[in-house]
Amino acid sequence: GTPAEEMEGGKIDLLKFGAFETVDFAMMVHPTRETQVHMTALAMSEYRVVYRGVNAHASGNPEEGVNALDAAVQAYTSISCMRQQLPDAARVHGIITKGGSRPNIIPDLTEMHYYVRGVDKAMLEAVVQKVRPCWEAAATATGCSVQIEQLGESLLNVVTNRTLADIWTTHYESLSGEKIPSVEEQLKMPSGSTDFGNVTYARPGAHPCYAIGGTGANHTAEFADQVVTEQSHVATRNASKAMALTCLQVMASDKLLAKVKDEFVAKFGNE
Repeated sequence: GTPAEEMEGGKIDLLKFGAFETVDFAMMVHPTRETQVHMTALAMSEYRVVYRGVNAHASGNPEEGVNALDAAVQAYTSISCMRQQLPDAARVHGIITKGGSRPNIIPDLTEMHYYVRGVDKAMLEAVVQKVRPCWEAAATATGCSVQIEQLGESLLNVVTNRTLADIWTTHYESLSGEKIPSVEEQLKMPSGSTDFGNVTYARPGAHPCYAIGGTGANHTAEFADQVVTEQSHVATRNASKAMALTCLQVMASDKLLAKVKDEFVAKFGNE
């Protein structure tokens, strides 16, 4: 197990401090609505955007104010308009976390929280270069100042090791009786982001997601209800057993381990 899977990037810290230096390959499993061995997790960066203006009474002397809420609204609207020009797989979504205190006071501070995602590091960086001017232009248009802060390290997309994925698939289908969709179908499934992607840039890895039944998507009340069912517990045992059997099979075979590593080297050019 590792800490803070998604937002805090616990695995990124472990990578920095050398926790994976003696590791040959890495695996983890995650519950979801549909089984997806070839996880399509997106690269992601997280941002806090703060606008600062000048307080004034919104009725008595509005001309003396500089409205930080106008800046936040303008930025949100500009990004929404820009989505039409983004690649299909890109995702930009955010909220206004601070929008003022009273209707009769022009806000002097507003704050936004945004996630920017792309299919890989290159797309992520390209989308950020499109989003950042929206934040900056809103400040210029309203006379506010803006502070743009990236929160933590960027999460990278998961690069699935085909050899590990194929072995896990064989074991999971045998244990569960489930027929897993084709790789092509899996790659079309939606996904979020995870710091395990950073691990797969440093070591061969696979991150199967396994279905626990029900119709609720992850991070919904319906999914939370499904997690505590016996069907979910059985699926979790099967997924965990399949992962353990995959590790044992690879560790017991120099030929298989070499195949796992060779695939990684072919992708990234280093061990």
